Amino acid sequence: MIDAKQEQEYRECAQKTVELCRKAGAETAVVQVHISREFDLELRAGEVENLSEAESYSISITVSKNHRRASIHSCDFSETEVKSLVERAMTLCRYTDEDPFYDLPEKAWLADQFPDLEMYDPALMSWSVDAKVALAKNLEALALAADSRLQSDGSGISTQMSFGVLANSLGFCQGQYTSGMSLGVSLFAEDSVSSGTLNTGRKQSGGWYTQSRFIEDLEAPDSLAQKAAHQVLSKLGSRKPPTGALPVYFEPTIARSFWRHLLSASQGGAIYRKESFLVDALNQKIFPEFVQITENPFIPRGLASRSFDDEGVATRKMDLVEQGRLNTFLLSCYSARKLGMVSTGHAGGSHNIIVNPGPLSESQILKEMGRGVWINEVSGQGVNIATGDYSRGASGFWVENGECQYPISEFTLNGDLAQMFRELCAIGVEPEPGHAILTPGLWINGMTISGT
Repeated sequence: MIDAKQEQEYRECAQKTVELCRKAGAETAVVQVHISREFDLELRAGEVENLSEAESYSISITVSKNHRRASIHSCDFSETEVKSLVERAMTLCRYTDEDPFYDLPEKAWLADQFPDLEMYDPALMSWSVDAKVALAKNLEALALAADSRLQSDGSGISTQMSFGVLANSLGFCQGQYTSGMSLGVSLFAEDSVSSGTLNTGRKQSGGWYTQSRFIEDLEAPDSLAQKAAHQVLSKLGSRKPPTGALPVYFEPTIARSFWRHLLSASQGGAIYRKESFLVDALNQKIFPEFVQITENPFIPRGLASRSFDDEGVATRKMDLVEQGRLNTFLLSCYSARKLGMVSTGHAGGSHNIIVNPGPLSESQILKEMGRGVWINEVSGQGVNIATGDYSRGASGFWVENGECQYPISEFTLNGDLAQMFRELCAIGVEPEPGHAILTPGLWINGMTISGT
């Protein structure tokens, strides 16, 4: 993407900008330089509908003086522009409110080890547009060939390569290359059922995608096509389930969203603003004892791997939940100071969440459940992290006698996250790979289904 000479120039740009900020009177300075190249392809019925490629360049400067902070951004790295940016940032500082909690990390918190986490695939540079188009066309054709009832809603590929440098006035300066890509297909089918029933004249839609750091790690097109086809065909003939309190199985794709609610509620910003139902949950048991959740930032080619966070603080492997107990909040330097704690290296988010598998397969969990609901899709924004209230539209399958009987849709799944955490009955044995949250499916008791 860039050569060694350009890489050094960007590092020097970040360091020199920090020096300019200090000379201008800044007590602290943080500079980020970022270069990225993005590619997007969308096609339908074998014809390209959208193809775009773009490069972006940005420099971000944050300065503080007398506990007053200001940030400024530009896409111009020229010496004249950078000097102007620093001057304007220092001027803005005079007009911002004092904030005694803002400061750089303690020097001891900064990362000083930078293992090769295999975050960048150089093969992306030589992956031709023709090859990408051929791959997307092949994926769409394979998906349509799975069943004559299927119609295409499009297939596509996205790729991204970037190089970024983070430098601050403590002497930290580190660059990092990253790459990422995704490949997916969307389908739909007419839902032909008898007149007067729920799905008369309706279409069912679905799809599947794969994402990775390296081209060679993308899931094979034939596997993607089969999964996308199943997503649609399994919905045909769906009906509303009866209303009631029922056990629920979240398949892995939906289980990820369940754990994301835990991560959101554990963010330091939500905690110090008292906008989380977990404000008083630190070191408390919030799950059954069998729940163990680990964060590992050092997985090679991991989608959320990194050796330092957005502030340069070293990341580390840790148990977020151990024997059902919440061990830590996810803290940046700012939120840590607001709470009288220490940064956990989470400025910018979490890093490769691993939910420990349980002993039961999906089929064994369904047999244990007996009667209930399998969830494979949720919709809507009805989750309140401040209170824990949970209400989302859903679809999936009706489970009777330990087996899926028929598809269900157009119902609401209601509960309370704190209670859902406590009522977690089992975690499956097989996580779905290729995501920043690696989790099997999970079984929750006693959620309210609002259907017929």
